[in-house]
Amino acid sequence: MLQTMSLMGWLCLGAGVFAKLEGWAYLDGIYFCDTTFLVIGLGDYTLTTKAGRALLFPYATIGIVTVGLIVSSIRGLVLERGKRKVRRRLLEKQREVIVDGGEHGAVDRAESQKERFELMRKVQDRADRKRKWMSLCTSVTFFLVFWLGGAFVFMKAEKDQKWTYFQSLYFCYTTILTIGYGDFTPTSNSAKPFFVIWTLLAVPMMTILVSNLGDTIIVIIKNVTLWLGEWTILPEEKLPDLGGRNRWLKTETQRRRQRRIQGSEKFQQAQREREEQRRRELRDDDEEDIEEKRALERIGTGLINREGMERDTGSGEERNKRLFHDLAFSIQKLMPDLASKSPKQYGYEEWSSYLKLINMQDPRSKIQPAPKVGEAGVERHPKDDWLGENSPLMSRQSETEWLLTRLCSRLEECLREERDKEKKKRKGKARSEGLDIGGDSAKIFKST
Repeated sequence: MLQTMSLMGWLCLGAGVFAKLEGWAYLDGIYFCDTTFLVIGLGDYTLTTKAGRALLFPYATIGIVTVGLIVSSIRGLVLERGKRKVRRRLLEKQREVIVDGGEHGAVDRAESQKERFELMRKVQDRADRKRKWMSLCTSVTFFLVFWLGGAFVFMKAEKDQKWTYFQSLYFCYTTILTIGYGDFTPTSNSAKPFFVIWTLLAVPMMTILVSNLGDTIIVIIKNVTLWLGEWTILPEEKLPDLGGRNRWLKTETQRRRQRRIQGSEKFQQAQREREEQRRRELRDDDEEDIEEKRALERIGTGLINREGMERDTGSGEERNKRLFHDLAFSIQKLMPDLASKSPKQYGYEEWSSYLKLINMQDPRSKIQPAPKVGEAGVERHPKDDWLGENSPLMSRQSETEWLLTRLCSRLEECLREERDKEKKKRKGKARSEGLDIGGDSAKIFKST
């Protein structure tokens, strides 16, 4: 909002300055500044004075940067928030189709928790694909209405120039894409104000359209290009020979690969030296530190929790320390995922490991096959099921945010319990010391 207001203020200010320097009307100054900010440059209004040309350098730079900030805000705030809301709705609908709709067979076949987890992943993928193509269709529809409707308005406004509808379409298309040939320009007093408003509205519309194209059509083109490259320029070893046409390409590829391997001997030697140094450092540590480092490398894969809980025969204090350790380093492992551009999705083993730490399941219990839907007393989507309404995969938060929130809460809860235990120990110790002092005083009194 503030950036948009800044752009409007900068537009009005520059229009007044350039109109004064060049002897234009104020409306013509608005029109010139608009075509400058949006890099259309139709060329019907140009600067002739030295002062105007000198002021253009800072003025155009600030204006173009402001437009870029607005485009970035549209993509970062409006589009991302809209994607989350639409994805949430479509995900709920797709889940209901799988669970409550006509695809009962898929739910019945998913007997274990892992199979239900994988089924929920398929529901998420289907919802994401549907959201992307729905957004693309919507943005293309708005683009067509914006383009065709604008052409009709310009055709009516430029009656004096006798524009045809096709000429108006041509002018609108070259303007929206900021080509700006300048062979057609608005001249009437009604066309210029509409041109300013129309081009400013084109900024968010084109931003949304390009973003949706990048999620769908551009991805397909990229994949097709890579596929064609694998069959022609960079063939893989597993590709068929196709009558010897790719034989020379495969031979050349193998030669290049061999040269890369030979050229990487120095890198391999340096890597071996680093490994040797690492082994020397590990030998200097005691066995306990080595075991701890290995555990840290396995954290997040589910190994550390299952191994630790299955052979957890130590004292309560040792178990608590191990739990604090696992919680703290799980949080540390998840923190970098918050900064990733796209939300990270975790596998079933990782989820099982983190959920055991959060204490949502009995850590010592084995994962049993999920009861079949339709049996007596079995809900179609129970609350603790991966396909249920309260599933972590159905949360409004990203998976990383969901896990971090609950791991931090679990760590806080454990620390609070440990603090309460320490308080009770101190009170009991103080009470026992008080009783001992009282008994000694009574003995002294009797002896006297």
